[in-house]
Amino acid sequence: MPLQLGAFRSPTDHFTPVSCSPRMEFEARVVDAAPEARPAVLDMHASLAYDRQLRNLYTEESRLDSRHLKQSAELKEPQPERNEEESRQYEDAAKLYLAARKDRKPFHPDKHAFEFSIEDVEAYL
Repeated sequence: MPLQLGAFRSPTDHFTPVSCSPRMEFEARVVDAAPEARPAVLDMHASLAYDRQLRNLYTEESRLDSRHLKQSAELKEPQPERNEEESRQYEDAAKLYLAARKDRKPFHPDKHAFEFSIEDVEAYL
């Protein structure tokens, strides 16, 4: 498979400090290259020299992306069910609250196993 310049991300993107940049390592090899071609030639040399490490890095990046997408989907999946359950609980609490208020009795949400306060129920109404 022939190497196409620009067909991949720059291998030097993954090196942060300037002192660690592989470009510095290959500067002497590209002195003869045209100035506009130097960045691409430097990237090519770095890619060839660090091919195995870069492939491993790209593979790990893909795994992490896949794992992130999968976990995000898993977290979003039960959300509608939780929202429906919360709405049902608020509705039940509101009915009990209104009945207690009508009978002029105190309403204690925790005695009915509700996890929200009277203020939350009043805000729901």
